[in-house]
Formats: sequence, C-alpha cells, structure tokens
Amino acid sequence: MKCTFIAFFVLLTFTYSNLAATNRSDSLKNTLKVDSLMFEQRVTILSELSRIYQSIDSDSSFYFIDEAIKISFSNNNKDLYFKCILWKASIFTRVGKMQDSDSLLSYLENTGTAKLELLSSLYQERSNYYEILNKSLQAKLYGMKALDSFRLLGDTISQRYGIQLRNLALVFNDLDSYDSSLFYQKQAEEVFRKIKNNRLLASVYGNMGITHFYLDNIDSALIYFQKDEMLRDSLEDRRSQASALMNIGTLFSNIGLYEEANTNYFKA
Repeated sequence: MKCTFIAFFVLLTFTYSNLAATNRSDSLKNTLKVDSLMFEQRVTILSELSRIYQSIDSDSSFYFIDEAIKISFSNNNKDLYFKCILWKASIFTRVGKMQDSDSLLSYLENTGTAKLELLSSLYQERSNYYEILNKSLQAKLYGMKALDSFRLLGDTISQRYGIQLRNLALVFNDLDSYDSSLFYQKQAEEVFRKIKNNRLLASVYGNMGITHFYLDNIDSALIYFQKDEMLRDSLEDRRSQASALMNIGTLFSNIGLYEEANTNYFKA
C-alpha cells in the first residue's frame, strides 16, 4: 500500500487575474480597431486575447483563436496558421476536451508542416494534463514524445527538459515502474545540476526519496528526503522545507519510529 508523500510536479501554464485580464483585453481590443494593422499584427493580438481568456472564458478564447486561424489561412501564412492551430489544441486540452485536441494534434502530425518546436510544447502540456487526469498511460505516451522532440531539437540542457524528465518519472511512479522512475529522475538531477537550479534539484531529491521508499530502500529514501530538506533550508523556501520535513516524518512513522516522526512533524 502506498503512503501519502508530497511529490513535486510542475505544470507549465500561466493565468491572468480578472482585473489584469480586463485591462489588458480592453487595450488589445481597442488596438484591433486600427485599420492600418498588418494581418500578422492582427493575428498576434487575437492570439494574445485568446490566451488571456483561456482561464476566464473558454468560449471567448475559442472565438479569438478561430478568428486568428481564419486570417492566417486567408493570407496563406502557414507558420502563423499552425501556431494558431496548436494553441487551439492547447485550449481543448485545458478545458478537458481531449478528443478534440487529439484530432487537431493528429492533423498537425500528419501534415508534417508544423514546427517541431511547437509540437514539443504541446506534447509536454498534454503529458502534464493527462497526469492530472490520472491517465498515466497517455501521460507516458506524450511525455516520451516531448522528450524525443527536445532531443531532436538539441534541447537537453534546459529547465523545460529537466522538468519533463522529472514529471515523466512521476508518471512511472504511478505505473509502479520505480526503476524507470529513478532512471529519469537521475537524468533530471544531472540537468538541474548543470543549469544550477537548486529549487528544481531539491524537488527531484524529494521525489527520489518517495521512489526509493516504494522500493523499500529506506536508507536511500531518508538520504534523499534529507537532501531535499537541507537544500530547501539553504534556499529559505520554508513552505517546501515544511513539505520535506513532513515526508521525513511520514517515513519514520511508517517504519515505527514515532518519536522521530513527531520531531519532524513538529519542525514542519
């Protein structure tokens, strides 16, 4: 039976506050009224409006991106057209319409004209959202596609590559494939060391502790939980440090060391 630990998972997205969205969208809508705008500028503004509304009003988000798609297509600008199609697929993903998103993604893959850079981002997003939906096999499929795309692009020493490795490792945890999980976590550890991102490195240590615990490697699990906690302390990240201490407490509690467990719970 799995214990309840606190894992670190990153979803790459952004949102606007309602006030900021209103102010920004009003400004963009006024700009659209300018007759002298070039069609590329109009598409860019419509796409930005779609992004603003994606977390507030999905119908408006779809409306603006559909307008951008029409303009791009009518002006025969394939680059902008496929970017807009990808964003529409992304909106479908975010609102849970995975079948519609799948259809657009298949279209883009089959045409062979969408840039790999754009597809890689969509693969990564889809993997993350399938993980949230607890559909681990689909999350694994798109996570592997994202990694393959990054490798083809030569983008293997970057934050997004490391995050995808780390998130994919959690998918393998869900599938009880713990050796595979550690394989990807070790790669993520190497990436975050190279780019000197200690915050993400600490998250990998915490997740490695969880995986080692599931493998009954209690000593290794404790080592990685402690590495997580010490690095969080050095970063003065008190909230995440508390999570790390809770993980240490949970480990001690599950092996019957209740005094040590309570000590760490109290510190948290």
